[in-house]
Order: sequence, then C-alpha cells, then structure tokens
Amino acid sequence: MHQQTDVTGMTMLRAYIEMEPFSGSLAEPDETYFHRTRVEGVHALLTGNTTSASELADSIWARQKQATELLSRISEEKGLPLILTKGAYYTLGVHQNHVMGRRGDIDVYIDREHWPVWQSALAEFGYEESKMDTHTGQLIALTDAERAMAYARDTVQIAKVAKAFSFTPDQALLNYRNQHTNAYIHPTFVSPTYSNIIVAINFHHSLVAGLPAQRFFSESKVPHSNLHCLKPADALWHSILLYYLDVSLKLSTKLTPLFDIAKLAKESNIDWDAFQAMIRELDIYKPFFYTMASINLICSTQVFPQFVIRSLGDQASRRFDYGYQIHKLFHIPESEPQFTTRT
Repeated sequence: MHQQTDVTGMTMLRAYIEMEPFSGSLAEPDETYFHRTRVEGVHALLTGNTTSASELADSIWARQKQATELLSRISEEKGLPLILTKGAYYTLGVHQNHVMGRRGDIDVYIDREHWPVWQSALAEFGYEESKMDTHTGQLIALTDAERAMAYARDTVQIAKVAKAFSFTPDQALLNYRNQHTNAYIHPTFVSPTYSNIIVAINFHHSLVAGLPAQRFFSESKVPHSNLHCLKPADALWHSILLYYLDVSLKLSTKLTPLFDIAKLAKESNIDWDAFQAMIRELDIYKPFFYTMASINLICSTQVFPQFVIRSLGDQASRRFDYGYQIHKLFHIPESEPQFTTRT
C-alpha cells in the first residue's frame, strides 16, 4: 500500500474504500459486531468487490450530503440553531476473517423544545415518523401512544423520522441500494430532563475493505483507545476524534493528556496539508464543525496554551474550519509554548 500526499481529500476518502485506509478507522475483532449491526439494520455487503464498494461509498456520500444540507436548510429557514455536530467516520470490524468497514453516523444536537418544529419541517420534505422492525428492516408508523412515549422515555431510538426502504439479507441489493437508498434520520432522546436531543443521520450499509485479518493486525497501529488502526494516520485521526467528542459531547473537563496525540502525529510523518485537506472535505457541509464553545472548553482545561485560542479567534471565518483547528491545535511551531496538562 502507498499513500499519496498530493491528492484531494475526496480522493483520499475514495482511496480508503479501495484499501488505502487514511481516515478515522478502528477495528473491533469480534464477529458479534456484525451480527449486532445487522440487527440494527446494517446489511453487510460480503461481495469482496472493492469497485462495487467504492460505488456504494460514493452513493452513501451523496446521501450524507443531501441529509446534512437538508438539516442545514431547515436550520436557516426556520431559525433553529444546530447546537453541535459529531463528524462521521469509518469503523472497521472483522467478519469471516476479513476486515470490514462501514460508515459512521452524523449526530446533530438541537434544542429539545424545538423538536416539534423540526418534526414538522422534516415532514415537508417527505420524512415521516416511524420505527424500524429490527428483524426485517421494515419501517412502521408510530402509534399515538408510541409517539407520546418518545418524549418521555430516556432510551435511544424510540421515534424515527425516516425516508428509507425495507431490505432483506440479500447481496443482490447492492445495485438497488445504489439507486434508491437514503439516509434515515431519527431523534435520540437522552433523558426526559436533558435540554438537548440528537438528530442522527444513519447510513445502514457496510463496506468491504477486504483485507485479511491476520495481515491487518500484524500491520496495525494502536492509538490511545487501544483500538487497532491500519496506519499511524488512522490512529492519529481516531485519537483526535476521541478528544473532541469527550469534550464536545460529554462536556468533560477530564481529558487524557494530549501528549499521546502529539506523539502519534510525529510518528505518522504525514503530509499535514493533505491531512487538513481531507478533514476539510469531511467538514465541508454545514453544520460540520466543532463550535468555538468546544474549543474554549478545551482551552479552559489548560490542555492547550492560550495563544492557540487567540489565534483561532483572530479569523472568525476560519474558526469553524476543522482543518484549520487541527492545524492550530496540533501543528504548533517549535518556538511556541508546548502542551501543558492538568494533573
């Protein structure tokens, strides 16, 4: 395998599907992973055809853009703020002794009190409230009682706003899915008293990486999360995601020291311009950014020196550029102050 450093982020994303892993990936060496995700509606494509997998990846990417832009459009037209987003990434699992990958979810935090307006706006675009039969994949309309319960229970995936299709475990679905699949969107109610809910855009697909598991684990790198990654850049990417999610989603001030990330970045020896270009491709559609509140929270823990947040604040238009944030947070000149951490 080789890694080109002069290609665009989208090309890198496609290259990942064509057995050139570069983006955030992790492996779960447990075949039950795919049994579990299948029950959740993820249909593993076990064809081993990387060309078909790449075509499917392009299809999923297009639906991701469509769904994300829809939420952004509703946000602007209805004046509804999108509190926070979690970027999607690829996960890897082992199935039949081969490493498999699938698209992650996109989670958008919105104010709970705004959900009825979101619900109505989504309905205008053909998204109807429903639930999914976990055995058949069929979408079933919610009863009035179920709809009422969705706003009271503290479990996830009670109500689902969906525009999707049914499926059966058949490999022949590949071409059909390329033409007809769509994201399904559902609210996740964290707690009856929690002020935010999550609108998750799910992609029920799995993509075949086709790499023998023995080779994968013999060549893999292990980031701080102890999950195997094929390349140091993967480990770096996943570690970065973990730190951002820890702060952004859990609002936690207890962070694992970032020396691990700095070490991974040094070991990776990657081309930073290419790395940032890839991040920007993933981050190109609103609301794909980490808010300044998240960055401020990181800096308030004194993990990063204050000059970092000041430099981000100098150019307001770039504060929402994830690639620029990564550059500022991790590509610090030697002459600048080094990382500090709390004990």
